[in-house]
Amino acid sequence: MDHSGFGLGMKINRHGRAKILTQQEIQLVFAQGFDSERDKTLFGVCLFTAARIREACTLLSEDIYTPKGQVRPRLIIRKANSELPTPPDYRSV
Repeated sequence: MDHSGFGLGMKINRHGRAKILTQQEIQLVFAQGFDSERDKTLFGVCLFTAARIREACTLLSEDIYTPKGQVRPRLIIRKANSELPTPPDYRSV
């Protein structure tokens, strides 16, 4: 996969700060930037909840979905024993 358009190395000459993606860049990343649904899902969780990748990787299905299959209003992050709000748009998926 060619990552040249997706900002790999984007911290170069940015004094340690990452580039803030525009809405168009985020849509492009979701449309073309991932090899698997897993990676797309992890990116989405991190983007919309501000979770770190390690926190997102600790999530289990029951941390996200209720027993009735509804998306929980808050995600439970195990290691930090904290909760992050779930964006309202995710709850209707």
